[in-house]
Amino acid sequence: MPRWWPRRPTAAAGTALLLLLVACSGQRDDTVNLTALGGLDIPLEVGQSSADRRATIATTIDGVDQTLLFDTGSAGVSVFATAVPDSVASMTGDPFQERFGGGVLLIGVTVAVPMEVAGNTTSGPVAIRLVQTATCDSGAPDCAAREGIEGLAESIGADGIFGAGLWSSGSAYSPLTQLASGIPGAIAVTWGDTDGAVILDPAFDVDPVATLQMPSGTPSELPSGANAWDNRSVPICWQIGEAPRSCVETILDTGAAAMSFPIGFPGGPTTNVEELDPGQQISAAVSSDAAPFLEFATGTDLGENLVTVIPGQSSVNSGLQFFDDFIVAFSLADGTVRLYPKG
Repeated sequence: MPRWWPRRPTAAAGTALLLLLVACSGQRDDTVNLTALGGLDIPLEVGQSSADRRATIATTIDGVDQTLLFDTGSAGVSVFATAVPDSVASMTGDPFQERFGGGVLLIGVTVAVPMEVAGNTTSGPVAIRLVQTATCDSGAPDCAAREGIEGLAESIGADGIFGAGLWSSGSAYSPLTQLASGIPGAIAVTWGDTDGAVILDPAFDVDPVATLQMPSGTPSELPSGANAWDNRSVPICWQIGEAPRSCVETILDTGAAAMSFPIGFPGGPTTNVEELDPGQQISAAVSSDAAPFLEFATGTDLGENLVTVIPGQSSVNSGLQFFDDFIVAFSLADGTVRLYPKG
């Protein structure tokens, strides 16, 4: 399966924005009633691409509809030039080259375009990365872009990437913070087997299961002046089996279907393997001595309990697994990450 989230481009984000990323199973009796959250509803579609389980969001660029991978592991929109109208494909702008995990290289120009997110207009033109070339770097010749843009688009099942990460990548950052309705106080993202929703300004009336803390982004503000936080570097203490807990940076990433650990993580494989064996116990806690807020046994279901191992990776990546258990709430006001049970 392709694994290609960005490896630490420059970061930045927005004022009193709260990003809530939701998945499938409840943990406690006082679960959140998602139908009662209110706010502006932006639909998501959840399904299987040729390689992974993915959530996609509908957008319109210069009047032409685009389906984009909804990805909290990147910041800003990247759209394949083959999927946009000629009026956009022919634009010129500042060149960019960005390496994604798995060895994917995206190359093109950054341009400003009129954009809508599921029918909701933005406050002005949005800076997007127009991808003119997709290829593999020299160390990963069999990456997801080995057949170019067409193969990569098929792999992710979309026309590009909707980066909803809480930082900025140059001039590009999440369009959810650029809507004409203004920067929302909160954004809730919910999904199940086939569909879901992004809800702007939801309301919660229960306590979180756990509270984590993101580091500040670098730079510390979005171009809009909002606060930036790095949801790719959330400290979480993980344990595999009976091995000691290890507190490491964790990427909270909807763009990766499977949870993943680095080779050599305590209790995990020390050689180059692709998956943990089924039946291994995994838990997560906010500190080395706190009670776990997540416990499960590894299995074979993609996006639910399948856990992979990636050579060269130093962080743990949550994948969709994390969001199958919690509503994950990222606050741009104070940088906290609050985990809520889903009702």
